[in-house]
Amino acid sequence: VMEDLIFGPLNLGFSPEVAKLKAEETMSALGISGFGDRISWKMSGGEKKLAAIASILVMRPRILLLDEPLNELDGKAAKRIRDTVANLECAQIIISHDADFLKDIGATIVELKDGILVRE
Repeated sequence: VMEDLIFGPLNLGFSPEVAKLKAEETMSALGISGFGDRISWKMSGGEKKLAAIASILVMRPRILLLDEPLNELDGKAAKRIRDTVANLECAQIIISHDADFLKDIGATIVELKDGILVRE
């Protein structure tokens, strides 16, 4: 997982030391500090999703696009994602069928039906 997390910052020009520090900070913020030495394909679906989101957040994006970020997560992992997303300072576009999640994070909800805006 650490290799996955440092990949983005390294490609953004950060040194290996800074990339690893950013990865460790991101894992800590998501509550997955122990994931660094884990092998991705041996992790549960929820753990993989947390690691994948961490691999994006480590690059400190200005805009974040998430499609069903809570899908298939247990309550604890979903709470980590909710808390993280709610406290991000970047613009976010989140596609979700979980209206409670969207309300919890204070999202403006836009509903599309057959490609047409039906409710805002």
